[in-house]
Amino acid sequence: MDQRIAATTAGVSLLVMAAAAAFSYGAVHASLIVPGDAAATFERLVSADALFRAGLFGWFVILLCDIVAAWALYWYLRPVHAGSALLAAWMRLAYAAVLGVAICCLAAVSLLTGSPAPGNPASLPTETAAALAALGLATFELVWSIGLIVFAAHLAVLGWTTLRTSRIPKFVGLLLLFAAAGYAVVHLGSAFLPQYGATVSLLEKAFSLPMIAGELALAGWLLFRGGEAVS
Repeated sequence: MDQRIAATTAGVSLLVMAAAAAFSYGAVHASLIVPGDAAATFERLVSADALFRAGLFGWFVILLCDIVAAWALYWYLRPVHAGSALLAAWMRLAYAAVLGVAICCLAAVSLLTGSPAPGNPASLPTETAAALAALGLATFELVWSIGLIVFAAHLAVLGWTTLRTSRIPKFVGLLLLFAAAGYAVVHLGSAFLPQYGATVSLLEKAFSLPMIAGELALAGWLLFRGGEAVS
C-alpha cells in the first residue's frame, strides 16, 4: 500500500476517533452520569434519551475508527518492523473487540431508557429499570477499563516501533510510551483496585495530558509528514 494513503487514513481515523470520544465520553457520558446515584442517572438518561443515543452512535464511530487505524498503522509501519507492526495491529483489534462488548452494554441501557408504551403492562417499574441501567453502565466502565489495559499494551508496542525509525520524530514515540504507562496504571487500578478510587482519580488527572497527547501527536504527524516511506 502507498505510504501516503496509509498515513492519511491512520491520521484521519485517529483524529475522528478523538473527536467522537470527546463527544461521547467527555460530553454525553460525563453530563448524564451522576456517580453513586442510580435514580438521578436514570432520570437524566430518560429525559435526554436522544442525546444518549447520539453518544452511543459516537461509540460505534470510535469502534470503526479503531479497526481502520489498526489496519492503516500496520501498513504504514510494516517497513519498520513487520513483526511488531502486526502485533500492534492485533492488539488494537483485540481492544476493539473488548470495546464492542462494552458498547453492547450501553446499547442495552438505551433499551431501558427509551420511552415505554403507555399502559404497557410489560414495562419495568422505574426502580427496576434504574437498577438495571446502573448495572449496565457499571459493566460498561469495567469492560472498557479492561480493554484499555490491552490498548496500553498496543500503545507500548506502537511507541517502541516508531522509535525504531528515523522518519518519525522520537518525541512521538516517547509520548506514545508515556500514554501507554498512563493507560496501564489508571485502568489496572480502576479495574482491579476499585477500593483506591480516589488515588486512581488523581493518577488519571496526572496522566491525562500524555494519554491524550500520544495519539494526537502521531495523528498530526501522519497527516502532515507521513507521506515519506518509513525505514
